[in-house]
Amino acid sequence: MEYRLRQRKDCDRGWTVREGKKAEGYSLRAFRERYPKEAGGYQVIGAVGAGCRKETGEWLLGEEVEKYYELSGSRFLYRTAGYIEVGENIYLAVRKSRLAERIAEILLILAVIGGISAGIWYLFFGPEGPDIDPGAGKYTADVELPENIDPDRISLPGYDQIMMAAGTDTAYVALWNPDRNPCYFQFEVVLDETGEVIYESRLIPPGNAVTEVQFDRIFDRGIYPITIRINTFNLEDYEQPMNGGEIAAELVAVEQG
Repeated sequence: MEYRLRQRKDCDRGWTVREGKKAEGYSLRAFRERYPKEAGGYQVIGAVGAGCRKETGEWLLGEEVEKYYELSGSRFLYRTAGYIEVGENIYLAVRKSRLAERIAEILLILAVIGGISAGIWYLFFGPEGPDIDPGAGKYTADVELPENIDPDRISLPGYDQIMMAAGTDTAYVALWNPDRNPCYFQFEVVLDETGEVIYESRLIPPGNAVTEVQFDRIFDRGIYPITIRINTFNLEDYEQPMNGGEIAAELVAVEQG
C-alpha cells in the first residue's frame, strides 16, 4: 500500500518533517475528538520525529519520499505530539523530545528537596533565637538618662578612654546597652591605625553590658586611637539592623605598679 500525506480541512497542527517540508495533521486533542477512546477505527503504523531509530517504511510528502520509523522509544524522553494521516484512517505519530520538560521537572524536584532539607536543618540545627553574648549581664550604670527620653530613640553610651593593663589582652569596661533602648547592641572595637577589628561582641539586650572585653591581641604600654562601632538590631526581628553609631576613643595600656 502506498502511504501519502492526506491534508484535510479540519487539521489543526503542522510539523516540520525536514527543512522546508511541513506536514499538516491533528493535535492530540483534535485526534481524540475524531476518534473517541472507546470507538477506535484507526491504525498507527509508525512514527516520525524525535527519538525515531528503526526504519520500517516510506510515505510520500507531496512528491518527496520520506521515511517513517517504528513507534518506540522512551516515554520518559519522548512524547507523541499529534498525528498525520497517510491513508484512510491510517496515521503516523509525531514524536517530540521531552528533554527540556524533564530537566525542568528534575530541577523542580531538586529545588523542593533542597527546600525541605533546608527546612529540616533549620528546624533541628538553626538558631533558636537571638545570639546573645554569653558575657552579657544585667548592668546599672552611674549615668542617669533623662526621664522624658523618646522611647523610639536609641541612646548610645559615651566612651573617652578604655583603660587596660599593658602586656595583657583584656580590658574591664562596660560595653552597655541602656535599658530603655528598643534594640539589641552589638559592639565592634576597631584599631584606627590598621582598621583591624580587635573585638566583636554578640548581641547585648537592653539593660545589659559586657564588662570583660578580651581583644584579639596583647597591647604594650601606650595609647591607641580606636573607634567603638555600635550596631543595633530590632528586638522583634533580631536580624533586622537599625540605626547605630561610632564613637572615637582611646585604648590606654598602662604599666601596673
